[in-house]
Amino acid sequence: MNPLLTDDAVAELPLHRGRAELLEEIMSTSVLDDRPVRTDPPRRRTTWLVPVAAAAAVLALIAGSAWLVSSLGLRGPDVAGGPGAYRAILIAPGWTVDSVNADDASGELTYVKGGQQFEISWYPAAEYDGYVEDRRHITETPVDGQPVEVLGRGALMWFYAGADNPTAIRDVEDGHFLELRGKSMSTAEYLALLDDVHLVDRDDFAAAMPSAYVDGTARQVAVDRVLDGITDYVGPLIPPGSTRGSFSSAEDDLDLLGVDVARDVACEWLTEYADAHRVGDQARMAKAAEILATAHDWPVLAEMAPSGEYPALLWEYADRVVAGEVPRGYGRALACEG
Repeated sequence: MNPLLTDDAVAELPLHRGRAELLEEIMSTSVLDDRPVRTDPPRRRTTWLVPVAAAAAVLALIAGSAWLVSSLGLRGPDVAGGPGAYRAILIAPGWTVDSVNADDASGELTYVKGGQQFEISWYPAAEYDGYVEDRRHITETPVDGQPVEVLGRGALMWFYAGADNPTAIRDVEDGHFLELRGKSMSTAEYLALLDDVHLVDRDDFAAAMPSAYVDGTARQVAVDRVLDGITDYVGPLIPPGSTRGSFSSAEDDLDLLGVDVARDVACEWLTEYADAHRVGDQARMAKAAEILATAHDWPVLAEMAPSGEYPALLWEYADRVVAGEVPRGYGRALACEG
């Protein structure tokens, strides 16, 4: 186990609140963001900040799950607009999706090409005025945006930190508005790229995303796939007082979804062992230890292990139980619920 991730060090990480939001923000947001801080911020979700060191440690816990991706198959884009098409995607040669974070209300999508970056975000109409006012204060002296056209509708354009970082906010349509931001590109390149942006509905958006993205019914299929993989090794999976339906995830990324499900299964059994020890129930303790002893073989964790430290951290607690030790601090260290 990495000596930097001691029990005390990991337990101090602020993972016990807003764990899903933290992981999403770390994976989708640059640590050094040059956007101004709002004085009256309309926010997509409540977020909280962590020290850079903590962010790096959490990021090290997450790795790709090729096993889960391959088990669900691949999707290809079939892009078309229509009713409810307020989400947007970029279809342009050489540009690939780097990160995605979306729900029914809003979303953030980042594309990269070499050293350039293009971000597409969409938000509810109620937040439009706040975002426009915020962008007016990008510069020391507030400035109105330059009128441009995006997808046949008016928009306002500003520049972050020089002329090679443009952003534009499109007028409200279908109860939402778009913001499109370019990084490390000229104004001409940016305006040309806007022509390659397409409005899509939820289904076409999901179809255009990388195979590691899951949404709607596909998310539950992915959860079931993780549970099936674990059940293959542990037999009776569900701890007393729980049901298979107790395990779920709101994540739209397979990596984070796999972490969610594997963690929740392990956390329930760790709690079961601790509770059984407290009342001296040897049979319950033995059953929990038996289940946790198989954690090294859970496919979703085995796939993550070569490039991520979260499996090693979970296995450390499982091994303690197998050795007869009552686990302490696992709730915070593993970001268990409650």
